[in-house]
Amino acid sequence: MNTLAKILFGCFLTTIVGLFFLSERPTVLVDKILYRMDIFTEKTMDGFKQDKAVVNQEWKVFILDVCCDFPIDFRVEEVHSVDLDHFPENGNHEIDHWDPFLLKTNNDGTFTILYETAYFDESKQWNITINEATINNNGSVLHSEVKYDPKHKISYPIPVKMADGTQLIGLEEFESKTGFPGFYRYDEGLCRESSCLEQGGTYPVNVAMFDPTVLYKDGVYFLFGTDGDGYLRLFYGEDLLSNNSFTEHPDSPITNDPIVNRSAGKIFQIKGKLYRPTMYNTEAYGRGVNLQEIIQLDTKVFTEKNVANKIFKGTKFEDFNDGLYHHIDILSERNETGEVRLLVDGAKEVYWQLHGKRLPIKMKQE
Repeated sequence: MNTLAKILFGCFLTTIVGLFFLSERPTVLVDKILYRMDIFTEKTMDGFKQDKAVVNQEWKVFILDVCCDFPIDFRVEEVHSVDLDHFPENGNHEIDHWDPFLLKTNNDGTFTILYETAYFDESKQWNITINEATINNNGSVLHSEVKYDPKHKISYPIPVKMADGTQLIGLEEFESKTGFPGFYRYDEGLCRESSCLEQGGTYPVNVAMFDPTVLYKDGVYFLFGTDGDGYLRLFYGEDLLSNNSFTEHPDSPITNDPIVNRSAGKIFQIKGKLYRPTMYNTEAYGRGVNLQEIIQLDTKVFTEKNVANKIFKGTKFEDFNDGLYHHIDILSERNETGEVRLLVDGAKEVYWQLHGKRLPIKMKQE
């Protein structure tokens, strides 16, 4: 950025009422509600003009009732919003929720889910935590609470049931000191204090990765993840609770294609076929979910094929997002008529005009 552009950009920020910096990203106060802003434009910062627009993405969790032959031929019949905003630590400003996973189905028919939450606390400090909630079939929240609040950013709390029945939670910990994905015994409870949980974690793969996704197949745990260079990596091993014990697959690194290189939820099986959800990141981050059918996966060979892109395009779910969704999980299994209930995230974009006309906004998401 040249000197003049820096001056213009600085003037732009300092003239906005209620605008100040927090966590390297500007915030704005609108009707007493504090929001973080994304102001990355389609132009370079050298071409950034004063007095235009800012944008915010509001990410939420939804339940989709889907019929009748998911995942190939289906329609979304009902969309239920899940209001996860209410827990003691929330300061009632901007709040976002991503990456919802089903932890368990309870005896009374309710569901326990895990998800990532980002919010301003009561002291107006931006925080990111792993939360747990109990919800019913229509998305009503019966209870929610913070489960893990470390010093570094965590994400993607994927439940993994080991062969012996031990319940693990895998976490993306790319911003920790090592960036290695960690796995934790959930039966013992996740700790609120950073040191407690970190001492209990294991790191079977010593590579920093996003979206660690595990599949147990033929007595082997396969671990997919995306490295810092954007390449999909694949590792395998026999024990998720043994540090640095996994071996990289001979076909790894697999690809850096932005349609398939980032996982978008647990791998699931329907009608004997394995499907790997992936993010559609070609235009920008989190612009849809794709499906890859796994053709062969063993310790020697991995092959898959693309079967669908932006799977909710043209469905009722589009009324609840602006083409922004990047995660799915199976909430209730597919029945004999092909109906299934899905747990997803999605977002709307909110624009605030700052006196001038709107600029096209290109989002950059963490």
